[in-house]
Amino acid sequence: IKALVNEKFLQLCRDFGPEHVGMMTGDFTVNRGAPILCCTAEILHNIALRDGAASEFKDVIIDEFHYYSDRERGVAWQTPLLTMANATFLLMSAT
Repeated sequence: IKALVNEKFLQLCRDFGPEHVGMMTGDFTVNRGAPILCCTAEILHNIALRDGAASEFKDVIIDEFHYYSDRERGVAWQTPLLTMANATFLLMSAT
């Protein structure tokens, strides 16, 4: 999953410029205050628990959404949908 976040981060940096893109994983953070943040589902889950509807994120793209129903990891995909009421979500899954 972290490799996917890193790949998307680099792609977004090319598309929007590195000053506009940040990345957060459990191990690494860069440019946290950028308007575009690429992060793992678990990081978004923690942000959603902390900020809920007050979250600064207005648009959220969630990849690997097939994990939604996963007994152990699904909560990381479920929590943002339930708590970030002011965000618009795009849910994606390649499977």
